[in-house]
Amino acid sequence: MTNFALTLLQMPATSQITGIDWVVIAIYFSILLGVAWWVVSKGKDSAADYFLAGRNLGWWVIGASIFASNIGSEHVVGPGPL
Repeated sequence: MTNFALTLLQMPATSQITGIDWVVIAIYFSILLGVAWWVVSKGKDSAADYFLAGRNLGWWVIGASIFASNIGSEHVVGPGPL
């Protein structure tokens, strides 16, 4: 190990969170809960509306979703044989 790594391992684990940090965290979670409440309050009628997004998505959004899903699974499983 390097001297820098050893120095980091020997440092005491103290918290440096200040009051402004807690305010920012509270604002973040307030916005997060507000958006979640707004989405839930819109209320979709059925499971089909939820899973198909009311059939209101563009082709590029669906394509990006499929692309991202394939990349994610390839990283976990590995590429197939060539």
